[in-house]
Amino acid sequence: MTSKNNKKTILIIGFPWPYSYGGHRTTKLCRELSKNYNVICLTRPLFRYLDNLKSESFKIIQTKGLTTIYDPIRFIFTLIFKSKNKKNNHSLIDSGIVNQISKQKNSSFLKKIFINLVLKIKFFIDNLIAIPDDHWPWIISSYSLTNMIYEKYKPSLIISSFPISSHLIAARLKKMHPKTTWVADFPDLWSQNHFYPYIKLRQNLDKYLECNVLKDCDKIITCMPGFAKTLKRIHSSRIEFIPHCTDLELHNKKQKQITKTEDYVIRYLGTLYPQQIKYLELFMKSFENFVEYLKIRKEIQINIRVEFIGTTSSSLENLIYKNPYSSYFKILPKVSYEESLNLMHSANILFLPLYFENNKIVNVISSKLIEYMASRNQCLIVGDHCEDFKLIINNYPLINTEAKCFKFLINSFNNCKETQNKLSVGKNIDLEQFSLKTMPFKFLNLKVNS
Repeated sequence: MTSKNNKKTILIIGFPWPYSYGGHRTTKLCRELSKNYNVICLTRPLFRYLDNLKSESFKIIQTKGLTTIYDPIRFIFTLIFKSKNKKNNHSLIDSGIVNQISKQKNSSFLKKIFINLVLKIKFFIDNLIAIPDDHWPWIISSYSLTNMIYEKYKPSLIISSFPISSHLIAARLKKMHPKTTWVADFPDLWSQNHFYPYIKLRQNLDKYLECNVLKDCDKIITCMPGFAKTLKRIHSSRIEFIPHCTDLELHNKKQKQITKTEDYVIRYLGTLYPQQIKYLELFMKSFENFVEYLKIRKEIQINIRVEFIGTTSSSLENLIYKNPYSSYFKILPKVSYEESLNLMHSANILFLPLYFENNKIVNVISSKLIEYMASRNQCLIVGDHCEDFKLIINNYPLINTEAKCFKFLINSFNNCKETQNKLSVGKNIDLEQFSLKTMPFKFLNLKVNS
């Protein structure tokens, strides 16, 4: 069904605004599709933006082609661990603050006991209550909103994305309105997710729920070929692969506007997962050898530093502490998407360790690699070849030994000096498959049985 202006109406359910975790992909979908269609976005704001919204009601914000409906439910389990710091208003547990407090030498015995109790409660909640995720109350609170949305806007297409709870909301709508096309997008997997290993009972519950929730879905989309292969084992032939995208025009502007830092800077941006530690250790050892090499030859004429932006990993902190050149490392707070692009373009090297778990390569390619590549900057990708890497990135260089990593750092440093920090690479890499101009519209060209 179309609206009065004869444009197709699309309902997108997920966390797009502001950018949050898996919300990047949903944000891009909303912004691009709203240029040609009437897009209704049902979302929930992050806690730091809730102060401007009434907790007992919803808020509608309309811009050209896009209607954003905020459902500001206050989740009790998240609020328990909410920070009192107004400048850093987020979950204590998610930020790693709880873990930091528990390790402080001056922390009282009772405080440590309390923190450990909190962590055990969280473990219990995560495994047996927060199903399919800790946003599950949203499924209940959105009931009246989705009914209102369908009555008023009558969407002909529903796209559900991150978090998993979004798919349960969409499934209920599909059941009530079976003629409406429903596309479920998975930036990350559900029951087969590599990064959230729950207890066996929880894994079985998730798998059962996934199969039942998605049985009426017309198409299931995922961002990586490996994910598509995994999903096909459960959901047969309804799977399509649509990669992550980025704004190539914005990156081109940044490349012209932003110059490299005067220092020699290696940067990692985003969350650091335990599965990346193996290759992170490889980099740390290579960096140690790299600095020693330069010191012996007295070639260190500029400041060298490695920055980890937006991560609070205790494993990272331990590795830095053990490194003899720990003063070269900095852990910096999370930044906005716009600022992250500035940091990408001003760095000399963008660093990314791939994933390794249970003595095997994890077939996952981070969306940040697409952003890295779009910056046309040097990318130090540490890891071994996996199927998705070959299919998505093709022949982009991978570093899998200390010797290769050391050689990469030396060559990069020398080239940087020779080109006065203007070095840019990747000119011949075809990035059009990841273009923001084309990716969102692939969702509309899917062949579905409707």
